[in-house]
Amino acid sequence: MRLRHIINVYYFMFSQLLLCTVGDVFFHRRDSVLHTVDFHLIQLSSCAASPRFVDSIRMQQTFIAWPARHTVRLKCKANGSSPLRFQWLKDGDPSIHRRLQPRLKTNMWYLKLKDLVPLDSGKYTCVVSNAYGSINHTYTLRVVGK
Repeated sequence: MRLRHIINVYYFMFSQLLLCTVGDVFFHRRDSVLHTVDFHLIQLSSCAASPRFVDSIRMQQTFIAWPARHTVRLKCKANGSSPLRFQWLKDGDPSIHRRLQPRLKTNMWYLKLKDLVPLDSGKYTCVVSNAYGSINHTYTLRVVGK
């Protein structure tokens, strides 16, 4: 459970009940005035939020060249309101078939491909969704012979 501490207090007028986050500042609604919370902790997961990638810098990487017979782990870590649904696609197809991994898990925040072969080369897309929206990221994987 990740909690954050807010120090300054600001006041904003709004007309509806609200418990949400804007950027890195947490807000809490009380008596028709919105306050940032002074020395008060609010759990991030209690806020209604669409998915967003945790490491936006890492998500700028789109091309990966990896040696054959090695293992690669494509990551797509995200947060937002629960439940988050993860789905991996290869070249737009939701069914990723691998002879050496018949039980490949495609519903996790990462995709682990073991014992790579040149046929594994392609575009791998991670789609993260919840009730508030969806995001996606595509890696282009090129498996290079040893």
